[in-house]
Amino acid sequence: MSAAHPSHGSATKGKFASLDILRGLAIVFVLFHHLPPELHAPYGIVAMAGGRGVDLFFALSGFLIGYTTLLRAQKYAFERRSQVLSFIILRAGRILPMYGFILLFYAAGLFSLWSPVTEIVRNHWIPYLTFTANYFFQPSLELGVLWSLSIEEQFYIFVALSLGVVGASIKRLHWYSVATLITALLVANGYRLYLGHQLQLGLIDPGLHTVRFFFASPARIDQLALGLFVGLNFPMLSTHAKACWSKLPSQLWNFAKLAVFAAVIWALLYIPYTLPIWPLLLGLVFVSAILLLSSLDDLLPAPPTHISRVLSFIGKVSFSLYLLHPPVRTLLEHYLPQRVTTAPYLFLGVWLLTAVAVSTVTYYAIEKPCIKWSKQLQSFLIGRRQRPQPELQIAGN
Repeated sequence: MSAAHPSHGSATKGKFASLDILRGLAIVFVLFHHLPPELHAPYGIVAMAGGRGVDLFFALSGFLIGYTTLLRAQKYAFERRSQVLSFIILRAGRILPMYGFILLFYAAGLFSLWSPVTEIVRNHWIPYLTFTANYFFQPSLELGVLWSLSIEEQFYIFVALSLGVVGASIKRLHWYSVATLITALLVANGYRLYLGHQLQLGLIDPGLHTVRFFFASPARIDQLALGLFVGLNFPMLSTHAKACWSKLPSQLWNFAKLAVFAAVIWALLYIPYTLPIWPLLLGLVFVSAILLLSSLDDLLPAPPTHISRVLSFIGKVSFSLYLLHPPVRTLLEHYLPQRVTTAPYLFLGVWLLTAVAVSTVTYYAIEKPCIKWSKQLQSFLIGRRQRPQPELQIAGN
C-alpha cells in the first residue's frame, strides 16, 4: 500500500513545531514501507506497518485545513464567495506547482528509465488531472503514491464548496465541523462494514475488498474529518487540553510530550486493520496526539534536539519527499552497484539522504516561492477588500 503525504505547509511558523516532527516521523515510516520488498525482512513490523502513516497524514492535513480556515474566518469578515476563493488559491499554490512538476517530468519522457510511467501518464491522463487516481490502477510506485493526494483533494473540494454554502462565521464553522464529522463517521464506517459484509457473502474477492478498503474515498474520509473538527474547534479544545497539562508538574511536561510521541509510534506499529473500526481508532489516537502536542507547544516550546531538528526538517520538505522518493528509488536501483541495492541498511541510508537532498532543492526552488506567491495573490484579491477583524487569540495566550 502506498502511503499518503502531508500536503499542507509547515506548521512551525504557526508555533506548532511538534506537528512538523509528526510529519517527519510519518514520512520516514513511509520510506520504510516503500523499501523494495526483498529488503523488508531486517525491519520487520516497521516496514510492514509503515504504510499506516497515511492515517497520520490524513489527520494532520484535516487539522491544518480546519485551523487555517478558522484563522482566516477570525481575521477577515469573509463573504462566502471570498472564503471559497481564498481556500482554492492557497490550496492550489501549495499543491499544484510540485504536483504539476512531477507529472510533467513523467510525461516528458526524457529518461527511458520511466518509460512505462510516461506511457500511462500520456495515455491515461484524466485521473491525474481530475484527482481521481485512487480509482485507477497504479502499476508503479511512482504513480501509486498519488492515490492519497487524490483523496485529500476530493476532501478539499468538498470543504471549499460546503464552506461557500455555510459561510465563515465562527458559530457556523463550529456546527459545520460537527455535521461534517458525523456525516464522515457514518459514511466511512458504514462503507467499511458494507465491504466486510460483501466479503463474507462472497460477493467480492479479498483483493477487491483490500483495494476498496484502502483506496476508495468513502473509506478514508473519517480521519480527515476528525482532523478538520479539531482544527475548527482548536481554541475550545486546547483550553481543555491545557487544563489537563496543568495538572502535571511543569517539570514533567517534556516527558509527557515524549510519551505522546511514543503513543503515536505504538499506534503506527501495532493498531491493525483487521476490523472496520480500526481506522477510526487510529484517527482518534492521532488527532488526540495532535491536540495534546499543539497545546503543549503553546505552553512550553520544547528545546530542540538533534533528532527533533532532523525530523522537523524532513517534515518541512515532506510533500516534495512524498512525490520524489519513488523516482529516486528507481534511479538508485538502476545505477548503484548490486552490493548497495541488496544491503538493507546501506540502501535505506543512501535512499533517504538522496531523496531528502533532492526534495530540499525542489522545496526551496518550487514549493516555497509558490506558497509565498499564492499568499500574496490571496491577499491582493481578497485581503485588501475585506474588513480586518482582531487576530484569533488561542486560549491560554
